[in-house]
Amino acid sequence: MEYFSNADVNYDERMDDAIKIIMKKRRNDNTWTMQNRHPGLVFFDIEKVGESSRINTYRVNRVLKKYFSEIK
Repeated sequence: MEYFSNADVNYDERMDDAIKIIMKKRRNDNTWTMQNRHPGLVFFDIEKVGESSRINTYRVNRVLKKYFSEIK
């Protein structure tokens, strides 16, 4: 969804399943978690797995605002 949003692709009904998956992962406090960590060298942890992620929440909200103008 982020790719399509950045590529300025108009919303298409085929995106519905992806939006449903994204919305299922939303927490009660309207944030999204960091789901996993990719392998490799890490110099410092910015966020912890399983906790609210400011980065993921920002990315999801940016996509939702693009495709659903009623979200502010």
